[in-house]
Amino acid sequence: MKTIITINEVCSDNIGDHAINEGLKKLITASGYSVESYGFDAEKKIAVPKVTNEKLTAKVFLRKAKNLFLNRIQFLKYARWYLHNKKRIESTSCRDAEIMMIGGGQLIQSGGTFPIAMYTWAKYAKKNNKKYVILGVGCAEKFSWLDSVLYKYALKHANGVYVREKRSIDKLKRFFDFTPSYIPDLAFSLYEKESYPEKGSVIIGATAYYVYSKNVKETGQSEFKTQQEYIEDWRQVVEDEIKKAGKKVVLASTTVEDAELNKLIYKEVLKNNSEENIELCEKVPALNIYLDYLRVSSKVYSGRMHSLILGKILGNDLEPWLISKKIEYFMDEYGNRHVEEINKELKDVFANIIKKFG
Repeated sequence: MKTIITINEVCSDNIGDHAINEGLKKLITASGYSVESYGFDAEKKIAVPKVTNEKLTAKVFLRKAKNLFLNRIQFLKYARWYLHNKKRIESTSCRDAEIMMIGGGQLIQSGGTFPIAMYTWAKYAKKNNKKYVILGVGCAEKFSWLDSVLYKYALKHANGVYVREKRSIDKLKRFFDFTPSYIPDLAFSLYEKESYPEKGSVIIGATAYYVYSKNVKETGQSEFKTQQEYIEDWRQVVEDEIKKAGKKVVLASTTVEDAELNKLIYKEVLKNNSEENIELCEKVPALNIYLDYLRVSSKVYSGRMHSLILGKILGNDLEPWLISKKIEYFMDEYGNRHVEEINKELKDVFANIIKKFG
């Protein structure tokens, strides 16, 4: 059986990234190929909550100073990452496979190590005469000069580029002078027609405060909320749902940082409510467990795109927390479309990709 290599954020703590990878694997195996999955910007990730009151010892000071210096100078940051990852990427690119599929998720963005990762995968794919497509990705709002150079190289040499929303087509044209094709988000391939049990609960997944603070200017909000004010907003949503007859609230998160925030909200809610009305998932559940929660829920609140996608797939009403442009774009593009229609379009586009490049 021929093999396709997938490269995405399968190593992250985010349930959404695992949903993307599972969706892509489902499309590939249905096309008659085997799959090997590898991490995009890391071989392995261990996510831990940020320490806000860490004691400033000499060792801690030196570590923070070193990281600040390396991260402030983008070229040094990228060079460090490249030296740590090039061997892994080169060996993966040499593997026997028909094609490499890089995606999906918000892989075209600045600020982390995604630009140098995209460039490095493209470089070694080209070096080893391996076909690659950039698949089901979203595009951020701004890029440095160096990021633009790296992404332009990867886009130019790809056999195909497919973005997950129409606005990302416009952004790739604007930032990189490149016109991609369109494919619905890969997680929509997880949709299956099924009958659901009685839906008697509501899922609330508060999104980490750092996500809010990072995107507050992007979303055009005039008032900046403190963390406590932000927690209070979510607490009010939880208590409003508890007051509705017959609705149990489940606080379930899709990332480690979100789970920490949900714990704080849970403590606040318990001051005025019984434990019988609310359930806390202290840790991020596995993808299959999270899907089970959604099967018996009627509504999902979230500021995470793939929590909303999975909720839509499993028949939930969506209550998006408009915390970033990505969520706004998702609701504009997918909010009113039927899941069956999106799933069919996704399968049709993917079949054409396999026919063209497989």
